[in-house]
Amino acid sequence: MHILSEPDVSRIFRSLTQKQCHAFIGVLGSALVGYSAESKPTVPESEKLIHQPLRTVFTTKANNSCIFMPVSDTTTSAVKVVTVGNSGIQGTINIFSPEGRLQGLLAAAEVTAFRTALASMSTLREMYGMPDLHYCFTRTLIRRVTFINRGRQRLDEMERDVLGELRKRYPNVSIGTFAKEGAADYDGRLLSELQAADAIFSCTPSSEPNFKFEALQSAPKQRFISLIGSYKPHMHEIDTETLLSGGARSTLIPNQLV
Repeated sequence: MHILSEPDVSRIFRSLTQKQCHAFIGVLGSALVGYSAESKPTVPESEKLIHQPLRTVFTTKANNSCIFMPVSDTTTSAVKVVTVGNSGIQGTINIFSPEGRLQGLLAAAEVTAFRTALASMSTLREMYGMPDLHYCFTRTLIRRVTFINRGRQRLDEMERDVLGELRKRYPNVSIGTFAKEGAADYDGRLLSELQAADAIFSCTPSSEPNFKFEALQSAPKQRFISLIGSYKPHMHEIDTETLLSGGARSTLIPNQLV
């Protein structure tokens, strides 16, 4: 049996080549297409190769949200167990053989982040027709990237572990951060960033919209919007007006990312 911890998984992801990242995007895309095809009511249950029951979610008395996500493609089965609490996201992916024998345990936090990033970039690449994100950085199609978070600690960790390396690799791209915590004019700064952005990536389990439609309408243009943080029905990363506006359908190459 194989066991990979978070540092192990992180080390593997950071050593991936550009070609390998593209291969992962292709695999994820094929899996989504396959699942969509088999989800049609015309496909008999006995003929399905992919099975993904609805996830089970509950919140403990300690206010930790526990999420159980089973899946099988017939050749391999897995159960991803994630807990979301005050200390962040912790979890494990349990991988089984077709007969149910446990084959491996894989720390889930880095995998979750990588998977969601792949899903977002897959859609972005298709919409804008871009070869890859590296191409956009090196050809100055992207000029500025801003990371926004409610707390400061996570951004400080990103500065230490990720952003310094990105700045060295792409010196022509301005990469910045700002947090709501301790910010005197957070709303004004957020409005300014939203107005300038051509692409917005949101990954927050928020029960209230992170911004209002009026913020986007104050500088109207087409934008790509990726939302992958909500995992409960009551969660809303954007308001209804933004969702129904169709603002995510864009054909412009972005030069700023939030």
